[in-house]
Formats: sequence, structure tokens, C-alpha cells
Amino acid sequence: MFAIYEEELWPEEPSAREIMLDTEKVYRASLIWRRKGYESTELKEYYIEPKSTHAYFFHDRELKRCGGCYPLHWFTGFVEVTEEIDQISEEIVLEFEDNDHFYTEDVQEFNGYEQLSLF
Repeated sequence: MFAIYEEELWPEEPSAREIMLDTEKVYRASLIWRRKGYESTELKEYYIEPKSTHAYFFHDRELKRCGGCYPLHWFTGFVEVTEEIDQISEEIVLEFEDNDHFYTEDVQEFNGYEQLSLF
């Protein structure tokens, strides 16, 4: 009727350390730890906005999908991403400039009704 239940070993929280980041900039960093109960938050790379000892982390580069706010010492490998965002936006603009001929269409003024021919 009873089963032996072995409790999962949870790693210890990394020690708090002082991390000096510019609060006006966005960084990319890896989440390396989270509290028990937060298993739904994956240990992976996120975009973060640091705020003194904590940081808001986001799933996307545009900072639209916020994942929460965790202490900075739960993250590692901080890389500033403002230059990366500027470079990507320049590439997108160049791509659209090169492909303008695909989006040009003859636009004619609509005068009344138009009959649809199926045959």
C-alpha cells in the first residue's frame, strides 16, 4: 500500500555576489539556478534588464514577454546586446531594400463593382 518516496536533491543556491551592470542597458545571460517550485522556468539564456540586485528577464529580444524578476546571482555569462539589436535591425532594413521588387504591385483605382470570373 505504501511506496518509498525519495526526495529529489535540489542544488544549493549560488552564493550572492556583487555584479556591476549598467541599469540602462540590456544583457543576455544564462539562468543557472531557481528556487524549488519554479521548475517551469527553464535553465537557459534570457534577455535581462538589471535593477540593482535583481533583474527582469525576458524570453524575447524585443523585451515583450517578461518571465519574472530573479536575483542577479542566479544568472551568469552577461553579454550586452544593444549592439546585436542594432546590427540585426540594419540587416532587416537591407533585406527589405534588396527585395523591394517582390512587393511592388500595380494598384488600380476601384470604380464600382467587379465581376469575378471563375472560368
